[in-house]
Amino acid sequence: MNLKTLSSEGKIAYLIKPILKVLQEAGGQLERSEIKERIADMDDQIAEYSVLEKKSKITAGYMLIGILVCLFISEVNGFLLSYFKYDEYYVTTTITPITEEIAKALPVLYFAFLFSDKRETLISLSIATGIGFAILENLMIFVANVEYVSLFWAAVRGFSSGLMHGLCTAAVGIGLSFVHKKKKLFVCGTFALLIVAITYHAIYNTLIQSEHQILGAILPMATYVPVLIVMYGNKIFKKEKSK
Repeated sequence: MNLKTLSSEGKIAYLIKPILKVLQEAGGQLERSEIKERIADMDDQIAEYSVLEKKSKITAGYMLIGILVCLFISEVNGFLLSYFKYDEYYVTTTITPITEEIAKALPVLYFAFLFSDKRETLISLSIATGIGFAILENLMIFVANVEYVSLFWAAVRGFSSGLMHGLCTAAVGIGLSFVHKKKKLFVCGTFALLIVAITYHAIYNTLIQSEHQILGAILPMATYVPVLIVMYGNKIFKKEKSK
């Protein structure tokens, strides 16, 4: 029986026995968090589900943070646009990739310093931050240009932009995973990956505004698929090695 695939009623039926057992043993002397820990200790599936639920909440929270970061950085970019005499092409291909990638990396850096520097967790949070950022950014672009874009192009642009922002922030997240393990590598590695993310972002913005728009839309997918294959292959290799 897989707890994750059960309905709400099935989950309650599965959890009720360990909950009652822990409550009987506790006799009203345990805090809520301690009761949760004891229930998780009684069953591996409950423990796994508890961790998964916690991760999903954090990921959703970081997606919201990405939206807030976009809201903040849009004001900064607006100021920079006016400073450079409203040269939109120059600003979006040279300046905004720097400001946006730095702003997206800061919440992930905060999490890595204070909570966890596990690579898988940081990559998940980085992608969530990037996607959240892209959601609001695309919404603002589409509202401003609603008369000039088709529904199909809006969908393609939204998907490719979300993937691009997620990949760029995830690249920086890999460097942040060394924050407590290898501090020297953390500093130079994160800086190098941030430069890579900024450059990739600038290339995407340049292509998407040129006559080669379709290449800009395809670029994130062409990058994501090989990365996904390598990560999946490494995961299978580690599982086989641990057997």
